[in-house]
Amino acid sequence: MESKILSQYEIDSLLSSLTTETPAEEESMLRRPQLANVKAYDFRRPDKFSKDHIRTLQMIHESFSRLIASSLSGYLRLGITTRLVSVEQLVYDEYLARIPAPTLLNIVSLSPLPGRSFLEISLPVAFAFLDRLLGGTAKSLQKTREPTDIELSLLNSITALLLNNLKEAWGNVIHLDPALEETSLSPQQIHGLLPTDVMVVFAFEARIMEAGGTMSLAMPYALLEPVLPKLSAQLWFTSSRQDGSGEAPSGLRRQVEKVAIPVQVQLGRAKVTLRELIDLQGGDVITLDTYLKDDVPVLVRGESKYRGRPGLVGKRMSVQITEVLEDTEEETVERRA
Repeated sequence: MESKILSQYEIDSLLSSLTTETPAEEESMLRRPQLANVKAYDFRRPDKFSKDHIRTLQMIHESFSRLIASSLSGYLRLGITTRLVSVEQLVYDEYLARIPAPTLLNIVSLSPLPGRSFLEISLPVAFAFLDRLLGGTAKSLQKTREPTDIELSLLNSITALLLNNLKEAWGNVIHLDPALEETSLSPQQIHGLLPTDVMVVFAFEARIMEAGGTMSLAMPYALLEPVLPKLSAQLWFTSSRQDGSGEAPSGLRRQVEKVAIPVQVQLGRAKVTLRELIDLQGGDVITLDTYLKDDVPVLVRGESKYRGRPGLVGKRMSVQITEVLEDTEEETVERRA
């Protein structure tokens, strides 16, 4: 039997017949879902906040972060930096799993909003704050331990300051009245929400001198639901510019007013030789170039701003301001140079 070799035309015909689909098959292919357009959806972690909600919440808490840095720097008299690093939607049990133990977990009410929120401060940051409150240089502990009751009481002053900043940051949306309800060191002891309850979590990074750590603020969906219609970026910007006065916000003004600056009173001057200075003994008198009834300069950060008259208030030395000095043009130019 003689074998037949197929021509190229016959080979192409056979291949085309294998790939050719019937009209019914083509219609079936059209009805199949395109996997590239399918979006995965986790029913355990539903997205209850829209992109506009998240964007507005991010702007509010970026402002909160700046207020924290400003107020803590003034309160502790030390440079502190904070920044918002992430905004996430999590379920309650996932949020608890992310919190280290032990940690400083403050349960906070935000009246008139329903429910409670959670303000967490990691212990390295908390102990750095505590060290500064006690007169130290903001050093954190080498080994982690739980704060004592006295230390927790001192740290409550920091929490109160942060809650005041939170109230101010939300001022353009709603007038909040934050209050600390409870402080816990173990996240697992906190109850009141279902494991599947959705919340938005704001994570912050804080640094004070050489110490650094994290802080977080968690707000349940049920708490924010009443104000969701107000959480639009356009509305937030409109509310923040309603006054149109061009002046600094009252909150910023209050923070600036708390900044401590050195004030000195110059009672007088005298010139002595090095020999006279070396020979000074107890009981010697140095004659100044001012008289008892003369007004003396009052210096603010080394610059003469007022004139006053020294005296006593009770048993404490004091000075009565008698004149406010205005900068002359020459003094201003000299300082700028």
